[in-house]
Amino acid sequence: MSNSYQMICIVIACMITFSLRMAPFFLPEKVLRSNFIKYISEKLTPILLTLLVLFCFKDTPHELPKISAALLSSGLAIFLHLIKRNALLSISLSTVCYMFLVS
Repeated sequence: MSNSYQMICIVIACMITFSLRMAPFFLPEKVLRSNFIKYISEKLTPILLTLLVLFCFKDTPHELPKISAALLSSGLAIFLHLIKRNALLSISLSTVCYMFLVS
């Protein structure tokens, strides 16, 4: 790929990202308060997090110590998130737990 092609791709990606981030400020209030947008905002986060978890587990070795460490850490993340409702806390503590268990 040439440098000009790469620069054009980067500029187009930046314009699309900027447009999508500015869209809520320019869309009518009626569109933003529609039932479809409410439904998507409620359901999209759990769906994306489920996909992320499945993606993370797809490359886990099928050895008992490593898979048990991954499952234990995931359980800790779920437990902490249900108790504290703090994503940063649940992700960071489960990551530390996983690193401790696999080392």
